[in-house]
Amino acid sequence: ENNGQRGNRGPFGMMFGGGDGGPEKGPDIVLTLRTTLDDVYNGAEHVVPLTKQKLKNFEVVRKCMKCKAQPATLQKVQIGPGMFMQQEVPPNCNSKCSASGSVHKKTVNMEVEIEAGVPEHHELVYELDADEYPDRLPGDVKFQVETAPHKVFRRKGNDLEMTLKVTLLEALVGFGKIVKHMDGHDIEIEREEPTPHGTIIRLEGEGMPKHHVPSERGVLVITVEVVFPSKVTKEQAEAFEKLLGED
Repeated sequence: ENNGQRGNRGPFGMMFGGGDGGPEKGPDIVLTLRTTLDDVYNGAEHVVPLTKQKLKNFEVVRKCMKCKAQPATLQKVQIGPGMFMQQEVPPNCNSKCSASGSVHKKTVNMEVEIEAGVPEHHELVYELDADEYPDRLPGDVKFQVETAPHKVFRRKGNDLEMTLKVTLLEALVGFGKIVKHMDGHDIEIEREEPTPHGTIIRLEGEGMPKHHVPSERGVLVITVEVVFPSKVTKEQAEAFEKLLGED
């Protein structure tokens, strides 16, 4: 499965080729991309500064490729007393392929797209964008998405969870609440009957957008938390007892 892979063959792809069974690649750069739940809900683009090794020019690549294109030479190798064999020896291109003086460090700004509903720890792959070498393809830059905690919502796959605090009076007589969602629209939550502590309210279509199908959304699961008063006066206690006491 292609996990957010972005092709960027550029001059390296043209010079070295690529694909399965292609030339050797350099190491990948793996980074954690910490983002907000709002960005994952709505989709966003991040600009990430990345310092990497860049070739000053492609002349060293051409020299390296020309050297490596030479045929192997036959060399007589002794394998025992009075016993020899012919062995193919590839050309020694170390000097031609040396990166010494041909590379420098450069900071580039990478534009990283966060698609709406992208899963937690999803890997965004930017092909051939890692350190450059004269004798091999660059590796890939991989961003692993990590979402910071949100002050209201908690993500569970395609669903969202939240806790709604109500007063004791609201729990007894009902309430109407409005919660601002991450795209700015209002979520209306109403109850006209008594609401016990821990009541679960499920709102279909108010969860996370589904990755690659953002028109479909999960469920918002709301847990009601009844906030009791820290103290009750004698008069209030008598009023409660009169109102709620058994006959």
